[in-house]
This record gives sequence, structure tokens and C-alpha cells, in this order.
Amino acid sequence: MSRSDILSRLNQATPSQAQGQTDSQTPLPASFTIPYSQQPKAFSTAWEVLGGTWELHENATAARLAFLLYLREQNIRFIIAWSTSNLPLEGLGEMLQGADIQLVSPNRRDIDPDIVVGLTSASAALAATGSLVLVPEPGQSWLPSLLPIRHIILLPTSRLYPDLNGWRQAWVNEDKIDDIARSLIITGPSSSNDIELHSHRGIFGPRSMHILLIQDD
Repeated sequence: MSRSDILSRLNQATPSQAQGQTDSQTPLPASFTIPYSQQPKAFSTAWEVLGGTWELHENATAARLAFLLYLREQNIRFIIAWSTSNLPLEGLGEMLQGADIQLVSPNRRDIDPDIVVGLTSASAALAATGSLVLVPEPGQSWLPSLLPIRHIILLPTSRLYPDLNGWRQAWVNEDKIDDIARSLIITGPSSSNDIELHSHRGIFGPRSMHILLIQDD
């Protein structure tokens, strides 16, 4: 068979993209049908399967108190974190200051290895898979979500989506295509297997991840 015959058959087997159609216009597969009211439960179930822990709080006040209790139980005095202005929990900075818990700005040239907790929010979460979507804004850093052995995430329930396709389509409709392109999607704590297939956590990222779900709708 000649080269031209092979190319002709390949062209026939692979339909070309319609003229003028961009990637953002390409139809997406159907999303999971998860009613909005059931998305927190679906997300938390999937998150537990991945090995993460979570709490659901009905308002910001309850979330702040629970967060403080969590830090005191773990005897945490320092946290590497985004600025409180970029975290979706009103009054967080004042509460931590009153409890003598210090938020440390991430600096890749001067990282204290003794700081074991990182704190961020998530821009979105996918109920079907328990995945988190992080899109740092200017001045923020990936470091709090990657380096400490514990990663704590503040997640308003309004940021839940049924699945990857539902989230992507919603952000395309909101003209957030650039944010999609620079997103980091995290699906559970760091886990990898050695040559004998023994599972190990925390080698390439946080060993434990804890989510504070905050009801805001």
C-alpha cells in the first residue's frame, strides 16, 4: 500500500474539525446528574474514598471555631498560607492573631521546614471525583498546597460542581478560559506505590488533606 493510500484512509477514519470551530466550541460529554443540594454529600463521600478528611459548617462563625479547635488539637503555631484577603473565611486573621497562631507568607527562597501546615482555598471542587481546583491569583503561590505534610482547604459550598465537564462548561460560559488553562487539579492526598506496590503517602505532596466546607448559599 502506498503512502498516499495510507494517508487517505487515515483522513477518512478521523473526521476533521469543522471549519472555524475552536476547542472552546467543541461539545463536551454530558455531566453527571447530581442535584445541587446533594453535591456536598457526593463530594465528601468521594473525598473520604481518596483518604481526605472534611467538616461541613453552616456558617463562617462555626467554621472559624472549628478551624481554631483543629489547630489547637494539633498544637499548630505557624501556618504557611495565602493572604487572609484571598481566603473565603471572614474574620480569620483576627481570630488567629488572638490565638497567637501566625500565618507565614510562602517564600520559596526561605522556607521553614518545621512548618507542617499549609492553608489555601479552592476555586472549585468536583463532586463526582472529590477533586479540588486551585487557581492562584497574582501574589499567591502553589507552595502551601504542595510542600507541607498537611494541607487545609477552605471551600465554600457555592464552589461545588457536579464533575470536570460541568465545571469546565460553567467557566467557559463565564469567560474564565484563561483560569481553566492555569488550574491545578488535586484529587486527594499524595499517594504513590513502590516497586512492590506498597502504597506510601506524602512523598510528592501533602500526606493529609483536610477540608472545611462552609455553607454559603
